[in-house]
Amino acid sequence: MLTFLIAILFFGAIILFHEFGHYIVAKRAGVTVLEFSIGMGPALWKTEKNGTRYALRLLPIGGFVAMEGENDAQEGERSSDPNAFSKKPLLHRIAILLAGSFNNLLMGYLLLVILTAVNGWVGTTQIVRLEEGTSAYGVLEIGDTITHLNGHRVRTSNDISYEFLRDEDGRIDVTVRRGGETRTERIQFPLETYEGQQFITIDFRVAAVKPTPLQYVTYPVNWGISIVKEIWSSLIGLFTGRYTINQLSGPVGVVSAIGQASRYGFGQLLRLAAFITINIGIFNLLPIPVLDGGRIVIELVGAATHNNRAVKKVINALMAASIALLVLLMVYVTFQDITRFVR
Repeated sequence: MLTFLIAILFFGAIILFHEFGHYIVAKRAGVTVLEFSIGMGPALWKTEKNGTRYALRLLPIGGFVAMEGENDAQEGERSSDPNAFSKKPLLHRIAILLAGSFNNLLMGYLLLVILTAVNGWVGTTQIVRLEEGTSAYGVLEIGDTITHLNGHRVRTSNDISYEFLRDEDGRIDVTVRRGGETRTERIQFPLETYEGQQFITIDFRVAAVKPTPLQYVTYPVNWGISIVKEIWSSLIGLFTGRYTINQLSGPVGVVSAIGQASRYGFGQLLRLAAFITINIGIFNLLPIPVLDGGRIVIELVGAATHNNRAVKKVINALMAASIALLVLLMVYVTFQDITRFVR
């Protein structure tokens, strides 16, 4: 029960932050906002102020900001309201659609700032431990500062984790700075298999240091960039076949992960919250018609084709198909979550 309550607060905060982004930018742009709602389904509470209805709904699985004229690009009609979404300049419409994801990324950054302060340390790229007999022993040295992995710049320990995550064969070119000199060594790191997937073992340790005042601000930026890279790598892996659809998690799986994180303490819960809100921000930017990224594409296409009727029919068909596919995907991953949970 406690896990369920934590999950509701968890998702509620993320949804609120996302929808508030759309809402506040729409209001600033002078768009008529009909409703600002958290949750879906029947309303548990609602009120109205200055022409906008505010509602809290039964199902904590999403939310929405309903704007006058926001579907004109799909419906082929033009609202008579001079403050309709469809009558605002293109850049204003795009800014409104981007605002939700921007807020998710901002929330993720703020959570990482808090987590950095709670931890009281930041991960560096300087090696402080090497075990005898490991692949890196005798090649790397304690005190080496890793600057690149496979030619990619690394600035934090999170960057190191990301580069190891994206590599497939464990053969990594490690560039280090040692005594004022830079050298590159190719090292074959050990591979392990977990749940049918192959992972690389990092058999050295890097230093964790107390952050400077500036690092409380800059370190979460680099940390957030590493998370974004990890998310994109996972999305690309789905399309290239590196990962399978069976490895996706839906609401049940996420709630289970929240319960596990809460048992490990506040820090792990913050870490998971940051990862999920950044994940939602990135996912919403994908060019899928039902998502914010897809709606941005629709607005750009509409502007380029002057809202051609034939184009609108294609847009409507793509919108309907994407909604159906997302519903099917949600049902499938939820079934997979329940199956894993029962097992």
